[in-house]
Amino acid sequence: MVLDIDLFRADKGGDPEKMRENQKKRFKDVKLVDLIVEKDNQWRQLRFQLDQLNKLKNSASKEIGEKMKLERKKPPVPKSESPEAKGPYQNLSSPQTLENLNSHLQSHSYIDGYTPCHLDVAIHASMPKPVLSSYPHINRWYHHISAIEGSIQKKEPVGDDVLPDGLESLMASMSLTGEQLKPLTVNQIKKVSTLMDKAIAETNKKLDETEKERNDGLREMGNHLHPTVHVCDNEDENVVERTFGDCETRKKYSHVDLIHMVEGMDAERGTVTAGGRGYYLLGPMVFLEQALIQLALRILQTKGYIAMGTPFFMRKDIMQDVAQLSQFDDELYKVIGKGSEKAEDKEVDEKYLIATSEQPIAAFHRDEWIKETELPKRYAGISSCFRQEVGSHGRDTRGIFRVHQFQKVEQFCITSPHDNLSWQMMDEMIGNAEAFYQALNIPYRIVNIVSGALNNAAAKKLDLEAWFPGSGAFRELVSCSNCLEYQSRRLLIRYGQTKKMNAQTDYVHMLNATMCATTRVICAILELNQTETGIKIPEVLKSFMPPAYAEEIPFTKPAPIDEMELKKQQKKK
Repeated sequence: MVLDIDLFRADKGGDPEKMRENQKKRFKDVKLVDLIVEKDNQWRQLRFQLDQLNKLKNSASKEIGEKMKLERKKPPVPKSESPEAKGPYQNLSSPQTLENLNSHLQSHSYIDGYTPCHLDVAIHASMPKPVLSSYPHINRWYHHISAIEGSIQKKEPVGDDVLPDGLESLMASMSLTGEQLKPLTVNQIKKVSTLMDKAIAETNKKLDETEKERNDGLREMGNHLHPTVHVCDNEDENVVERTFGDCETRKKYSHVDLIHMVEGMDAERGTVTAGGRGYYLLGPMVFLEQALIQLALRILQTKGYIAMGTPFFMRKDIMQDVAQLSQFDDELYKVIGKGSEKAEDKEVDEKYLIATSEQPIAAFHRDEWIKETELPKRYAGISSCFRQEVGSHGRDTRGIFRVHQFQKVEQFCITSPHDNLSWQMMDEMIGNAEAFYQALNIPYRIVNIVSGALNNAAAKKLDLEAWFPGSGAFRELVSCSNCLEYQSRRLLIRYGQTKKMNAQTDYVHMLNATMCATTRVICAILELNQTETGIKIPEVLKSFMPPAYAEEIPFTKPAPIDEMELKKQQKKK
């Protein structure tokens, strides 16, 4: 679960109305809360029924054991000819004995009560037939024993399996108790146990189906919004928190032209090889990308971050714990491979390429307890990222700003769930990103994303949008989100050493923030640092660049936009 189910249970201190209000503020379906409450009520009822059935099943097993134990302790069955075999009805020639027996059988089916036994066989064998017509109850009993005598000795330890009238109805209404099992025979209890097995299987199936429906609904619920999030469904209303640098200057060329002018990519060959948005990064851009990665990692290392190179693909079941359902359709690439390294094994293994190192880092501590003394944890993830970009048709189709594959350095932090420590960490993380872009002298603004544009996991998201003077627009370079315990609940990453008796389980808070998505930062540097002759290298990157590009990356080709303009003019002539 991504949210505590008790938040939807009024009897557990929860408030479904607050959850509806949170959905409303996110401009999401409020009826989802009603569905979750309905399915949870059904689940709790089924869980109670299952507990009762299992309890009754245990009582049945115990009762069978007790009856069989008593049977083993009984003395050997006396022969029907011996006086002991007839119990209190030894003198069958006595009218008084016959009267007593007739009276007994008026209210009992058999000599020993409601189960035939050796007494019935012994007395039946010695009963004088002429007296039967004078004693109607003895007469009924006698003819019944005559019909079943052959099987009585065989059945005696366990008895008949015909259930008393109404017992199955008691089971169906969950009213049958352990005490009501005591008068039954072993075979009857076994039959009840078989019926219970069927009921348990059916209830388990319903329980699993209801739990899945409830949890599927929960996974579509949005996280608790932070009070500072602006409630709005229009991203044009994102709140600008602060700015840095000159966010108004305009320059001649956009990154689309500039990367061509320095021969930094080959999109034509890239598209032939990899399809749409495919590219080869070339020459100086390769060094610039590596310089950015080194700078980002070094800044984070000085802040106490542990660098982490992550897997590039993840198992489906793990990816389901860290990604929204919509991402599987719109963003993630699926990879199919063999299930094992054995040549004869035909099993297929399904994995997904990561869209960000946030995903594998989130799973790094899956199903663990993290001690308070080990927090906070700070990770600097470095990986290639793969995104389908479904829904981006026609947007940024040229250049390397929006591509299917890119390198990224990511901040990922884990904190205590207490004392607003995760919100302090969010300030630290966006501060790290700002320090990086200030070092590169990239002007930017920090915007607080409106509620309607947040993904389900984020309680709050701050974006760093750089000013692109050649494009004349702000473009997103950084997203910083506090997901509270939304991710850690699904991943079972718990706070503390181990669960204390009767104590509520706490879950760590998890946060993520872009440090440097290299292709986008390269685009910003190209536009901001263009000169008449080339691209000036930011001072902070010079030590990472080879001597040929330490000061400037020279233009070696004309701008495509200028070539197009020249062709237009030539056509007019």
